[in-house]
Amino acid sequence: MTPRTPFLQKLVHFITAFTIFLKGFAKLEHPAGYWPVIAFLFASAIYVVTITILHDRLHHHERVLTASVYAIECVAVGITAWLTASEGKRGLPWVFGIASLLFFVAVVVKLTARPRGNGAGAH
Repeated sequence: MTPRTPFLQKLVHFITAFTIFLKGFAKLEHPAGYWPVIAFLFASAIYVVTITILHDRLHHHERVLTASVYAIECVAVGITAWLTASEGKRGLPWVFGIASLLFFVAVVVKLTARPRGNGAGAH
């Protein structure tokens, strides 16, 4: 892992949280029937930003926290794909859908990967 990798990972999480927040904010224009979705999008963005900022302090739970961030991003981006499709967009739902699928793959990889140890007997 290069020294830039943690920075790029955090950047991806911040950009995703910003995108999720913007979609929730855009839905405030016509909120009828979408209040649970709007609340979930805002809560997801806040969760992703909070865990990303505190990630270095919570390194003992790094695997589970990173997987939870990917899972939240997977669901939130999937909802964004559904919302953009319901708005009549044609290409954008596919982009969000593929991103959601990739976040799901990241969850599976993160949870099934062996934890790294600091020695021969570390668990």
